[in-house]
Amino acid sequence: MGIAFVGPDARLYSASGDGSNVVALTKDDATGRRAEAWPTWSPDGRWLAFSRMHVHDDTFTAGAVHVTSHDGQQQAEVIAAEQFAPIYLSWSPNSRWLTLLLQDQTGLSLQLAEILDGQPRPPRPIDRGAPLFTSWSADSRRLVLHIGGDRRLAAGARLALVQIEGTSQPRILQMAPASFNAPACAPDSTGWAYASPAGERDGLFVERDGRIQLLAQGHSFAFNWAPNDGQLGFTSQANPADNFYTGLSLASESSPVSQLAPEERLMAFFWAPGGQQLAYFSPTADGLTLTVIDADGRNPRALAAFTPTNEFTQLVSFFDQYAQSHQLWSPDGSHILFAGTRSAGNGASNSPYLFAAAADGSSPPRPIADGVI
Repeated sequence: MGIAFVGPDARLYSASGDGSNVVALTKDDATGRRAEAWPTWSPDGRWLAFSRMHVHDDTFTAGAVHVTSHDGQQQAEVIAAEQFAPIYLSWSPNSRWLTLLLQDQTGLSLQLAEILDGQPRPPRPIDRGAPLFTSWSADSRRLVLHIGGDRRLAAGARLALVQIEGTSQPRILQMAPASFNAPACAPDSTGWAYASPAGERDGLFVERDGRIQLLAQGHSFAFNWAPNDGQLGFTSQANPADNFYTGLSLASESSPVSQLAPEERLMAFFWAPGGQQLAYFSPTADGLTLTVIDADGRNPRALAAFTPTNEFTQLVSFFDQYAQSHQLWSPDGSHILFAGTRSAGNGASNSPYLFAAAADGSSPPRPIADGVI
């Protein structure tokens, strides 16, 4: 599998992991200028989903979602309409289903499309509301939804469970949501994590087979599961008014909370594919720093300081959702991608750049190509 990215010209490209073999997957046509965004690999590595906006006189006129093969030779339209914008795309773990979060004139709509060998069937609506966050179960049979934000501030806020096969309506879950973004389904498909009010603070909970367990208390949690075991990485705000998180910790249902970086200010963190390392991004006056730490809390190493692109800023701002659909780590866990302008400069290019940082810190970040995400 290579890298998919969006260049400064808003075109979709693919490249090898070392930046060679750059291929343009999309181009302008006679219908006018188009802008692509947010390429999203299917887990089997065969397909890319991406959003497209048609532009006329610098105004967006219509939106669409497409899928393409990794070489751009086979492409298909999933959905297209005037006056709507694709917000977020996420493949099911078995690469059969694609969720589409769409902004239309009345709010946010979540739809589900079946993609069979690159051929999409018409999407069906699942639910509506704003904000709206999702998490796939590892067996691709269920979606957990968080809609409407914090129940203490919005009466319609809710957690819900959707069975993918069939046409049943989302089932509202017992617990009310607190201040957090995306729920997280456990890697063994037996449960999910979410935040719910717990006294005067928020609680981080895991629910399995009707059993609910409180793991930690704090403010505005963000969390994701390790890919290969029952550990849940999480962070929270020290003060509800903060624009960043403080501390990086691990929790499980069978062991107490362990703190990996208790005093670090964080914007985002991402598990390595093997679950042995985590990468986290911390805010600075000029942008972000990238640090990698072992999952036992040892060997933290700072890899890069950079000013992120607008798109990369969006990714880290909602990392708990994007970490479930967009992988910054290389499949072998050796490198992490980021997009922006390095403090040391981007060399001869004046454009934002896509970089690959060696996770062990053995070499400086390597430029891949001009790119924004």
